[in-house]
Amino acid sequence: MFQNQGVNKIILVGHVMGQPEWRTVAQCRSLYLQLLTIENINRQGAVQQHFENHFLRLPESVADFTVDDLQDGTALYVEGKISTTQSIDAKGIKRYDTSIIVNKYSIVATMPEQVSRV
Repeated sequence: MFQNQGVNKIILVGHVMGQPEWRTVAQCRSLYLQLLTIENINRQGAVQQHFENHFLRLPESVADFTVDDLQDGTALYVEGKISTTQSIDAKGIKRYDTSIIVNKYSIVATMPEQVSRV
């Protein structure tokens, strides 16, 4: 039996924030974008919304659409895995960036006008 097995899988449904952009890092071209998820939390009888930003990377082999398909506010379903990278900034401080590497996605709909302004 495996002693060191685990699962690294994430499923998100949220809205694209800002404009996605293509970048090439270590000879791998990927589409980078932010996804906003909104969670309704019941706290002592009052419902509060909790907003969370997620940074997504869609490898070119997965992203079979144009950037125009992912406008600000587009609702998106994604499956992928969590990835953490380490870097050292200009002041010599270690930084850790967490992002989602997407391996499956589906464009769901367009975000309502009032929510896209958050």
